[in-house]
Amino acid sequence: MLTDIEIKKLNNKKIFLTGLEFSEEFVNSVRFERYSQHSTLGHIAPLGAFSYTYSPISPCNIIGRYCAIGLDVRVMQDQNPVDWVSTSSAFYSTEKFGFWVDHSRQLDFEKPSTKPKPVAIMNDVWIGQQVILKGGITIGNGAVIGAGSVVTRDVLPYSIVGGAPARHIRYRFDEHTRLALEDTAWWECHLSSLGSFDFSDVGSFIKDFMRAKSQGTLEFLPEQRKTLMEHLSENIVA
Repeated sequence: MLTDIEIKKLNNKKIFLTGLEFSEEFVNSVRFERYSQHSTLGHIAPLGAFSYTYSPISPCNIIGRYCAIGLDVRVMQDQNPVDWVSTSSAFYSTEKFGFWVDHSRQLDFEKPSTKPKPVAIMNDVWIGQQVILKGGITIGNGAVIGAGSVVTRDVLPYSIVGGAPARHIRYRFDEHTRLALEDTAWWECHLSSLGSFDFSDVGSFIKDFMRAKSQGTLEFLPEQRKTLMEHLSENIVA
């Protein structure tokens, strides 16, 4: 359980958690950056800087910077084997098998791999509420996923997808603009360095940002993902 002093120390680093108690899995293994908001009780997400989530997305090995994740977003759980005689877990799970018959009997065949693979969410991604993600997929930079979607495949950068199953609706920008935005890698900057740019005018933003980048006037924030305990052991303040 975190103490009030530890919570204050995290808040000073712009790390905002919900709750005081976290399992060992979150405390010692999930790596995230400062300037992140974890708004699910007792859950820590692998957030990049200036990202927030209202959902306990798991398994997930990375969430980039400047991401916004809505309520009730989750990863599909165990995938039962559709190419077996039966999809029932009674035929590959000793626990389920033993629930109905003699526990001493052992299943003597190879168990299928049913656990979902972690998802990867890149930078500047917006995921609406009640989205379901298939394990193992990657969501590219700048992508948008509509509320209620079921995403079963990778989402390309700056693509807008929606539906069940999710389909590509359109790109946010033309190809030239998409490539130019990826080339800026603006998410590598500290938020305080971006306030002077007009984010509503994409063309002007790209020109102004690249000019500032060439002049060396931007403040970049090196990626530093740490566990909760590592963040607490640091003496750096915001």
